[in-house]
Amino acid sequence: RRRESCEIVEAAGLLTRREAETVRLLGKGYTNKEIAAELYLSLATVKNHVHAVLSKLQLTRRSQVGELLREKPWLLRSA
Repeated sequence: RRRESCEIVEAAGLLTRREAETVRLLGKGYTNKEIAAELYLSLATVKNHVHAVLSKLQLTRRSQVGELLREKPWLLRSA
């Protein structure tokens, strides 16, 4: 199954492709374990991506990713 590649428009060049994919799934409410299964990554790698995303987007909680995407849905678009 082909995965959507996503990009964060506002953070162009700030997030890696995998971090952007992680943001897409965080926005859908996925747990770290579900993200790992969906992206075929280890749980530790997903935790690293989540930490990096929160840091780069200056957020403190993973729930804020979903809030941000609901407020500004254009930030995440399928490429």
